[in-house]
Amino acid sequence: MVLSKAQEELLSPTIKRIVDKIKPEIIICYGSRTTTLIESGIFVMEDGSRESELHTFDLLIVTSDDLQPEHINIVETAEKEAFFPIKVHCLTYKIGYVNSAVRRNVRFFCLVVMQGRVLFDRGEKQLLICESIPKQDLAIDWERWYDLATKYLSLADHSFANGWYKQTAFLCHQVVESICIGLLRVFTGYRSRTHNIKRLLKLTQTFSVLPGTIFPEVTCEERGILRLITHAYIDTRYKDSYEISKADAGVVLDRAKLFLSRGDELYKNQNTNCTVVETLVG
Repeated sequence: MVLSKAQEELLSPTIKRIVDKIKPEIIICYGSRTTTLIESGIFVMEDGSRESELHTFDLLIVTSDDLQPEHINIVETAEKEAFFPIKVHCLTYKIGYVNSAVRRNVRFFCLVVMQGRVLFDRGEKQLLICESIPKQDLAIDWERWYDLATKYLSLADHSFANGWYKQTAFLCHQVVESICIGLLRVFTGYRSRTHNIKRLLKLTQTFSVLPGTIFPEVTCEERGILRLITHAYIDTRYKDSYEISKADAGVVLDRAKLFLSRGDELYKNQNTNCTVVETLVG
């Protein structure tokens, strides 16, 4: 992928802070987005309106094989080093794992290694060279996860009709998770193992902003809806005091239905254009 000189200069201080904190071997950028923010109001300076840009970058952080901290701690540490107008969405893997994935022709890692922009390289370890982009059968990946999602949704409808609202919320979480995983498989070849809906939605931004628009988090109410569906996965099973109202369960159910429908549209639009996804970064 190509980053402009201005983008690299803007991102450079963030990369330096990440390198200082984590001591990675390699950092590769495999996606970027720029969002224009428009503020207006009687108390906004500059004649009542102001525009600014938010720059988001997707990073693969490759660490040494003997690095001890847990995967998620590295991700959280790295993402906290980005400040407005920069935001980073990170994945991190040890170099041995990445090289093993390249040997096995795992699509995501082959694409990132071949087409990503290397922003930092310690020069002590090397990534294997991927000779070609492996082919992928989109239909098999999508049909598996879409089928799971539709069955979870059917169970969620049944639970809601019977007044089982905790179970409704839990099953809606499974719907959204399954669609995210299916879309990631189709568009990027990445096999996510997280159950965290917020992180899954971040990962889908690599190829489309559409999934994130179903849970936009632009108001307190919208952030509350995402919290409801995110917490349902753990709280339904492990929090004895967990309860969710009929109204909230209904909102979550409607949002899960919309997410499944929009996800299927996104897949069908991609599948109409090409049978095999040939690129990830850009």
